[in-house]
Amino acid sequence: MAIYTQSTADSLASDKMDGRVADYLYELNENLSYMFNNLSPEDNYNEEARLIYVQRGKRLGTLEVRADKIELRVQDDENNYNTSMQLFANLLKLTADTPEGSSTIAMTGEKIELTTGKFIVNSTNLKIDAAGNATFSGRVEAATIVGGTITGTNINGGDTIRFKARPSYVQVGDFEVNDDYDRHVFQSYDEVTGMSTGDAASNEYLLWAGWNGTSSTFAVFNNGDVRIRGTLYINGETIDELIESYIDNSSSSSGGGGNSPGGTPSSGGGGPTGDENDPLLGG
Repeated sequence: MAIYTQSTADSLASDKMDGRVADYLYELNENLSYMFNNLSPEDNYNEEARLIYVQRGKRLGTLEVRADKIELRVQDDENNYNTSMQLFANLLKLTADTPEGSSTIAMTGEKIELTTGKFIVNSTNLKIDAAGNATFSGRVEAATIVGGTITGTNINGGDTIRFKARPSYVQVGDFEVNDDYDRHVFQSYDEVTGMSTGDAASNEYLLWAGWNGTSSTFAVFNNGDVRIRGTLYINGETIDELIESYIDNSSSSSGGGGNSPGGTPSSGGGGPTGDENDPLLGG
C-alpha cells in the first residue's frame, strides 16, 4: 500500500512536475486528513464494526462499544451460564445467571443495589455465611432492632437506656433480676424493695419493702411470718385502736351465755356478733 506524506508532495514538486498535480495532491492530503480525524463511529461504522466477539463452539465472548454504553458479555450455552457487565454514564451493572440462580449488582451515585439468592462475606472483621449467620468485630449502631434473638455474654444499653444483661443478671431501669450466688431475687437497684423465691431452710424473705441494710419496714417470710416495723393503719386507724374498739363492742353486746365467746341462741346471746362496718369482724 502506498503512503502519501508531505515529503512525497515536496519530492514531486522538486522534480519540477506540473504544479497542478502537486496542488491537487496537497488538497487531497488535507481532505483525507480531515475525513479520518472526524469520522463518527455511530454514523460510519456498521453493527459488526462496533462489536468484537470471539466464539468457540457454544461459548461466546463479546465486547460492544457505543456512545451510550459499553457491554462485556461471556456466555456458555452448553452449561447455561451468562455473565455480563454493562457500563452506562450513570450506572454500572453486573449480572451472573446460572442454573443455580441469578445475582445482580447495580451501582449508581445514589446507591448500591444487590439482588441475590445468598449473600456471603468473608473478611477479617466481618463474616456472613450462606445461612445468614454473621460474625463481626467493632460497634453496631442502629435506631431499631426488631425480632430475632440476641445471645451474648454482656448487653449494655448505655447512658440513655438503662438496660444491662449478663449471665444470671438483668437490669431494667431501677430494677434488677439477680441470680448471683443463688439469690433468686427481683429487687430495686438499691435493694430497698423486692421479692424472692425464698429458702425454707434459712427462713428468707419472700417480699419486702423499706430495707435499710439490717431490717425491712415490711416483710413476708417463707415460713408464713409477716413483720412490720412501725405503725399499721387499717382504714385510717391503728391496729391498737381497732383492737380496743373490738373489745368495747364485744363487752357492750355480750349478755351472758357462759364462757363461750360466741354463745348460743338458747342461752340468750353471748359473744361479739359484729356488723358490716366492723373492720375486724365483718358482717
